[in-house]
Amino acid sequence: MLYFQRETRNTPGARGSVLVLVLGTLALMTVLAVVYIGIGKGDRQTASAVERQKINQDVPRQIRDYVSDVIARDALAVFPSYEGVQTGTPTTALRREAWDSPTIYPAYRSSPLIDESGSQNPLQWVADLQSAIPGNRDDVRIDLLRFRPSGNHPTRLDDAALLGQNVVNAIRGGIDFDRRIGSDPWLASSEAVNLDLHLPFNNSDDANLPDAPMHPSGQGGPAQEAWYYNRDILQMSDFAPDGRAVNLFNLRNNFDVPSATGDLEDP
Repeated sequence: MLYFQRETRNTPGARGSVLVLVLGTLALMTVLAVVYIGIGKGDRQTASAVERQKINQDVPRQIRDYVSDVIARDALAVFPSYEGVQTGTPTTALRREAWDSPTIYPAYRSSPLIDESGSQNPLQWVADLQSAIPGNRDDVRIDLLRFRPSGNHPTRLDDAALLGQNVVNAIRGGIDFDRRIGSDPWLASSEAVNLDLHLPFNNSDDANLPDAPMHPSGQGGPAQEAWYYNRDILQMSDFAPDGRAVNLFNLRNNFDVPSATGDLEDP
């Protein structure tokens, strides 16, 4: 009996089929990678747009909440009242600020840690108080002298429980009495004034300045012309946590710079 055995060989056609299969798999993986990258890029763009929209919607609410918080703190603001002078035993008591007047007391500081004793024109009471406070008690300087937009000043100079008896004794030996008063930095003046005291009411005082126009009432004269020169606002609203104005030059190309006030709160 004769047996025939088929000889199998790797023909060129079989090798080509494997190559096509490999190339097809690579092409499919490339397409999947492109689709994955496209989806990821779209998701990032969508997330960024949603985040920007959220920030744009949240900023007005943050400003609203901050302004309302300052005004609410003013409703409960206190200030140190110097009392008992007539009895010979002067004391300081915290009294509720029962008025609203657009004022900023000049003793309050945006940077209470800056020593003003060597400045050219120091506010002497501030310099004396800074000198009386021990050098290692920066917290006391900040608490007693820092600016607060609500006008709240809740710490007495003779509060030994809060400041410490040694600090109170040092303060008593350095200043006469507490000169701090209540104020409303957040409140703006409601009427314009004339801050140029040399501005004349008529050109008889200065030939280079024209007379003010006729008052809408039809009456003239210096008393009526005062309205024309009242162009200044004595106080603008100051809601800044430390009282400083925004430095627009510093924000140019640097808008994400952190605030200089840090986490300063208004207790």
